[in-house]
Amino acid sequence: MREIKFRAWNENKKQMLEFSIDNLFNDRYGTFVLENRGEWVFMQYTGLKDKNGVEVYDRDALLVNGEICYIVWADTEWALKFQCEETPQSIIPNLITIEVIGNIYQNPELLEK
Repeated sequence: MREIKFRAWNENKKQMLEFSIDNLFNDRYGTFVLENRGEWVFMQYTGLKDKNGVEVYDRDALLVNGEICYIVWADTEWALKFQCEETPQSIIPNLITIEVIGNIYQNPELLEK
């Protein structure tokens, strides 16, 4: 069973906090984010890791076969959303070549390319 983890981004503070659902109410970051939840954007851990062992979260910017995309929830699965495509692609065929290079909040310039 995968660990249910989240991170949260606060645009005003330019701050990213990570916390686990298991210790949400005991974790000072988790409690802080919950008390101020209107100020935070939540991202869930996908249960996947990139080729370097880095955990992949919702809205992470990824390098896949030399192309930048980001990960989204698409109906029933985590999928890759490329700039030039309307429909997200299944993540399964691309697992070997995925590399996390940032996220859409801390690195918005990656999606402009």
